[in-house]
Amino acid sequence: MREAARCLAWAFALGAAALAFALFADGGLEHSDGPLAWLLFVVYAPFYALVHAFGHRPDLPFLIAAFAAQFAWFFVFVVVARSLARGKPRWRRRGARQ
Repeated sequence: MREAARCLAWAFALGAAALAFALFADGGLEHSDGPLAWLLFVVYAPFYALVHAFGHRPDLPFLIAAFAAQFAWFFVFVVVARSLARGKPRWRRRGARQ
């Protein structure tokens, strides 16, 4: 439970940083090029996928779906990154029977 709370906190922090970058970027996200453009595409991939699938609509259901998909993307990224950073799972460290 504690690990899930930490992953949620990290996902919210990562999402807030990504949102702040999107809101306050100097030239706008559409004017980026090179490796930064690929990084932005990977970070905002769920939003781009929803826009590609449904078109950009400013209505509330689309915005809720985009927010939920983006948060789920960040949460999965944080869970994978934290599990890789920790190394072996706990059940293997304790000498699990095979």
